[in-house]
Amino acid sequence: MRNDTEDRHSKCNDVESNIYEFEVETLTGERKNLSEYRGKVLLIVNVATFCGYTEQYNDFNALLARNPGVELLAFPCNQFHLQEPARNDELLHGLKYVRPGNNWEPSENVHIYGKVEVNGENEHPMYQFLKSSCPQTSDKIGNRDVLFWDPIKGSDVVWNFEKYLIDKRGRPRVRFFPGTWNGGKRVEEHFAELLNEQA
Repeated sequence: MRNDTEDRHSKCNDVESNIYEFEVETLTGERKNLSEYRGKVLLIVNVATFCGYTEQYNDFNALLARNPGVELLAFPCNQFHLQEPARNDELLHGLKYVRPGNNWEPSENVHIYGKVEVNGENEHPMYQFLKSSCPQTSDKIGNRDVLFWDPIKGSDVVWNFEKYLIDKRGRPRVRFFPGTWNGGKRVEEHFAELLNEQA
């Protein structure tokens, strides 16, 4: 596993807009509006099955069990070194039996959605909003030969398992570098403030 004990994160800008205006696709092809998460604290993560950070999946269920009121929305993405080649209908099977494997399944508070593009011309509008609301956590994006989108912009998601913490009003509050994790503790320390706020 890659080093996940970093502490790189940025506080997001104050915004009036929120994520509730966006729709996402489920693994079975239905459209879902994110307004159903109104009043919840959310952790949004772009994920991939064949990434050095994939072992973070093993912490998801326990992290949310320790923090009632927080839900995790995972968005598989194949733009970083092609590390998520599966079709939507194959994703859960791959997670259960391949990586992280060992019969891993998401808890009821871990919601895995259909694949999206987080960067480039076809980036999902939700990611366009998140990136424009939260300063970058790294001074470099990465090596061009493993990044599969155009154009590359300074605000882009840098790799799989970058995270955005969303408050109960749907506003992004903190952006986390992919390696800012440490079993979930690095993001968990930001939960209490948001959980104590009014929706």
